[in-house]
Amino acid sequence: MINIAICDDEKYISDKIKKLALDFFHRKNVEIKISQFGSGEELLRYNKSIDILFLDIQMDGIDGMETARKLRSQNYKGYLIFITVLKEMVFQAFEVQAYDYLVKPIEEEYFDKKMERLFASMQNANEAKLLVRKGYESNIISFDDIIFCEIIDRKIYLHLKSGEVIDYYDRIENLETKLDGRFFK
Repeated sequence: MINIAICDDEKYISDKIKKLALDFFHRKNVEIKISQFGSGEELLRYNKSIDILFLDIQMDGIDGMETARKLRSQNYKGYLIFITVLKEMVFQAFEVQAYDYLVKPIEEEYFDKKMERLFASMQNANEAKLLVRKGYESNIISFDDIIFCEIIDRKIYLHLKSGEVIDYYDRIENLETKLDGRFFK
């Protein structure tokens, strides 16, 4: 499952991005979970993993750029996509390692083009991630989020920093070939 967050103080924009993301990932047969936030402050209080973040630059209170700086200082490593009406703000996005940006108004064809590029990057990312398949559900888990793994009765349990435990059936040997040197028996 891919965790997506949308942070925009204009609800109709947030809802539109949500619909476009649901449609796009449905066509890719990828399960997603979307969380929506109306302010940078609200987003910063959220303590769950976010793989893709759509973040409006201009918001009341803490703006998107400051929110991004705070997230990066907290070691946020997900894909950051800014939402803006001001193309000139895009150059500041490099300061916080933004992956891309969407210029309002956002149309489906434009959104899909950006998402195709992102989706390809996610599949080819060098960052150490583990793809876990459980039935029809898929989870992408960063190695950095895994505290430890254990196997009980042929079921693997991944204990994550968030407190979440993901379980699935596989052989420990298969897991060992996917993990790097930080993990051992």
